[in-house]
Amino acid sequence: MSSTAKRAVAAHLRKSAMAFCDEIGASFADVAGPSRKAEHVAARRRLVQYLRDIRLSYPEIGALLGRHHTSVMYLAKTGEV
Repeated sequence: MSSTAKRAVAAHLRKSAMAFCDEIGASFADVAGPSRKAEHVAARRRLVQYLRDIRLSYPEIGALLGRHHTSVMYLAKTGEV
């Protein structure tokens, strides 16, 4: 995949994530930011679950959120009921 195509895919994923955040009433900046407030973490967890449902890998989600993939894995694991 060319670098232009990769950028286009990344832009599309970011738009999808932002739309999901809008849908759940959260700011993407807060969700992707460093905040550890309970409401931001809960929204982040829902976003990670959504992104996993559309088949994104943990490293891809981590890149989108500016986090290490193992942090994303832990967030997904702690969100399971």
